[in-house]
This record gives sequence, C-alpha cells and structure tokens, in this order.
Amino acid sequence: MSAKKIIYFRMPLVNTGITTYYSTKHRAIDMGWNKNYGGKTAPVYSISRAVVSRIYKTTTGGNILELRHNEGETTWIQQFKHLSKVGVKVNQKVNMGEHIANMGSTGTAATGPHLHYALYKCPLGTMVPQTKWAVNPLEYTYAYDDQVVQAKSASKVKRVYGVPYCFAGNVPFENDSTVDSVEVLGDMNCRDAAKGKVLGECVNGFFKFTDKAKKGDYTWYKIGDNRWVANVNGKVEVIPAGSAKLAAQSVYDDGDNSLIIPDDQIGIDYDVEEIDNADPNEEIEDFEVDNGEVEIVGFHFSDHAYEVAKYIAMIVLPAVATLYSTLSSIWNFPFQDEIPATVMAIDLFMGALLKISSDNYYKSLEKASMAKKG
Repeated sequence: MSAKKIIYFRMPLVNTGITTYYSTKHRAIDMGWNKNYGGKTAPVYSISRAVVSRIYKTTTGGNILELRHNEGETTWIQQFKHLSKVGVKVNQKVNMGEHIANMGSTGTAATGPHLHYALYKCPLGTMVPQTKWAVNPLEYTYAYDDQVVQAKSASKVKRVYGVPYCFAGNVPFENDSTVDSVEVLGDMNCRDAAKGKVLGECVNGFFKFTDKAKKGDYTWYKIGDNRWVANVNGKVEVIPAGSAKLAAQSVYDDGDNSLIIPDDQIGIDYDVEEIDNADPNEEIEDFEVDNGEVEIVGFHFSDHAYEVAKYIAMIVLPAVATLYSTLSSIWNFPFQDEIPATVMAIDLFMGALLKISSDNYYKSLEKASMAKKG
C-alpha cells in the first residue's frame, strides 16, 4: 500500500523567535533576529518548493518578496517583508530550504530588524494575494530538527522530526551513492528508539539509515540520533544505493508552467535581481514582546469589534449614504442633503476611532518592548 507524500512547510529562519503573533490586526507573524543565527540580516529560506512571483517595494512594507506553488486546487503564496536583500529573480524556481533573501528593517512599518512572514491559501491560479486568503503561518509551518525554537515561542510552534539529506523533489544535500537510503512519505511518526517513545511527526524525504531492527510486526530504520521510523502500510520505502530515483531528485522541474509569469507581464518593479538598502551600521531596537503579554493603554477595539467597525466604516455607511442620495433623487425623500451628510460624518468619526485604536495598539506594543529592554 503506497502513501501520499505530505509537505511540511519549513520555518523560513534557522532560529524561530516569534515577536508578533497572527491576529485580525496583523495577518502574519513577525520573527525576531538573534546574534547567534545571522544577526539583523539573518538568511531567509523558502518554506517549500516554489516559484518566485513578485519582488517589489512599498512605503510601509519595504522590500517584499513573494513565492507561489500549487498543491491540488490551492495556490500557496509565501510573502516576506522588510527585507534588506533579495537574492532571487522573478520566475526562478527554488527548493525548500533554499536561501532566497535576508532579514532587514526596510519600510516605515518596521520598528526594527525582523522578518514579517505571511502565508496565503488562495484559489488555484492566484497571482496576487488578498487579505481574505491569509492564514496563520503557525498552523501550517513547522520547525525541523536542524532549526532552533526560542523558549518563549516553543508552546506555539509545531515541530517535525528528522533531517533528510534530500526533501521530496529537492536537490540532495549530500547524496552518497554507496549507502542505502529510505524514503519516508505519508503521515508517519518518529520515535526515539525502535518501538520507542513517539516524538512527533516525521519529515517526508530521503534519509540514510544507519541501523535497522525488527520489532513487533514492523522493520524499524534509524534515520538519525534517537530518530527511528517503521515501515507501516508502505510509508517507508528502501532505496538501494545508486538508485536512479535519487538522481531524479537533483533538479526541481515539476513541469508545471502555470506558475511562470510571461515576460510581458513582469513589471519593472517586480523584476529586481538584488535589493540592498539597509544600513548595516544602523542600531535599531528589536521588537521582542508577544502580543498576548501586553496591556493596551487607552481606547481600543477588541479584535472582533475592530473588524466590525472597519466593515461598517468602509462599506456599510458609504453604501447607505449613496443609496439614500440615489433614491431621494427619484422619489423626492426629505432631507436629501442632510441625511447623507450626517451618515458620512458618522463614517468619519468611526474612521477616527479606528485610527486611535490602531495607534494605541502599536504604541502599547512598542512601549512594552522598550520597558522589557530596560
């Protein structure tokens, strides 16, 4: 019985320390820098096999990079903001774990060097992500065995176990044609010994196995220090040394040209080979406070109330004013000018409240961050 490969999106930084979590106000996560793992310009890696779709700049987001890949009826888009450098080109195919950019602090929304990581689960064929398709990256992205998770973030970051020398469909990191391998695919547990304690889900990919054992009804394979998997229902396949199957993994070319953008559709702003506007000597405070730990000072809406108020201010009230003006011109309603003007005055008032709420929210986060740093 064969099993379907499961792609576990890989964290984009070697070191995961979440400084801002996903919310209705911030549909992404922010990941902080660490002096032991690349510092303020730490390398950023692709979370999956993908094609570079957009490279551009905005005033608030700074240097932005987007990559796309298709999975069934879904187009996934990974987006990174505030980058100091982008090292890939539009339409370039990249592998999971490939170095694509560097963290930075570009854009006015950056309070310091960090990585803004957003993930969008879009309808198949989507080119440009929309807010309504944003999902919490922590629900879909995993820390691997060779990645570090800071203690304050550990309870909210999912992990997978094992470090394959070749991810399914990726370039082998150190393919040795004289050593037998196993391919792990499907929903598979990794244990600390043959028939031992379950650690969690195992990464799908190719591993050299250094030992094997027969325990119970299954053959177990050792794929790393205290890392064992069993061949259950065809979820582990032995790959003989020198197999052509491994050679076939050396190039990422899935034949899917739907992700490639025609040359005449690539805007000048999106065809940037390298961006490097960050000042490496500029000392900017990092943002190191989890939202859940911060008391918001001053007037502010709850997350749900903020979304409702924004919907009313942006859609409902302008629609009411327009509709009343249109109908009153047909049926000669009373107060043809006064009611639309009053409705729009209320709309302006709600817009002001939304701005105050947002300003207080971010000022409180920044104040708490500074207080924490002493």
